[in-house]
Amino acid sequence: MDDLIQKYIDDRCSSEELVIVLEWLKTPEGQETLGRKMDELWARENEQRNAAPDASSENSMRVSWSVTNSTDHRKQKALGRNYMKWSMLAAAVALFVIAYGTLFYSGGSSVEDAVASNPSLIVKQNPPGVKSTFQLPDGSVVKLNAGSELRFTGEFQGVREVFLSGEAFFEVAEDAEMPFVVRVSDLSVTALGTSFNINAFGDRPDIGVSLSDGKVKVEHLDQTTDVSTSVMLEPGEKAVFQKYGTTLSKQTFDPEIDLAWKNKILVFTASDFSEIKTRIERWYGVQVVIDPKLKTDWKFTGRFHNTSLESVMESVVYSRGLAFNIDKDQVKIYKPMK
Repeated sequence: MDDLIQKYIDDRCSSEELVIVLEWLKTPEGQETLGRKMDELWARENEQRNAAPDASSENSMRVSWSVTNSTDHRKQKALGRNYMKWSMLAAAVALFVIAYGTLFYSGGSSVEDAVASNPSLIVKQNPPGVKSTFQLPDGSVVKLNAGSELRFTGEFQGVREVFLSGEAFFEVAEDAEMPFVVRVSDLSVTALGTSFNINAFGDRPDIGVSLSDGKVKVEHLDQTTDVSTSVMLEPGEKAVFQKYGTTLSKQTFDPEIDLAWKNKILVFTASDFSEIKTRIERWYGVQVVIDPKLKTDWKFTGRFHNTSLESVMESVVYSRGLAFNIDKDQVKIYKPMK
């Protein structure tokens, strides 16, 4: 994610990459990074200003300053631009929360335009730590993961169309006359009667569509070129859309991993700390904070069925010789005193 953030700072982000940056900044990890970066840049900019000589300096000092510190001057201007960039990101994220909780960017996409043009959509939204199961007007059943949102009309006409942000498992009621379409980012997933999972969390570099039974069509429409690509899935197959390269491919998947969440199973497979932190925060609705002096270049594998936060944390941190403390909705990880 650091490389993508730097591309934003350097004005090198494509529209798709900008969407990924803004989605990530809506996560707890993104919010924490946003605040830290703004604080760092503000402090560094102040240091640059304080280091400059005042107007009462002698002429010889002024000449020396102008020659030896031209690079520092450029750095200070760069810091200012960087701080402005992070400030703009903060404002953008706040605007999305106030408006629809849905991404809008210059030019938009068909998904965002459709949602914006229909304010009467019913919204089912789960905060971190909360999962839900509900029925759509056509009888289809949706299992919505924590930190996710689904929008749909109160009555389907012509096409059963829903809009997803996050992750959900769909058990689609059969209706040969009315296709069922899930729209997420620049993807559309079309089915008649089937069950499948879509993982489209903003912190992920890809979107995954995993098919349990039936048949679905996954289609990507490039908003820039107006060219579409698609794949047809059979049971046991998965479509993977890479957000960075905007490529769509097909592969097999392990239901014990991709579909585990709907059975209250939390799975880590060689997960790095960033993924562990994000998923624990989403699963339990907490904030995970680690001592910045500690190394996080390690991975963890584990499987937890309907397990308490305390038990999961014990497995994750004790194996690294670390300790943790849970205080209300915050989990602090630290190195215990010997």
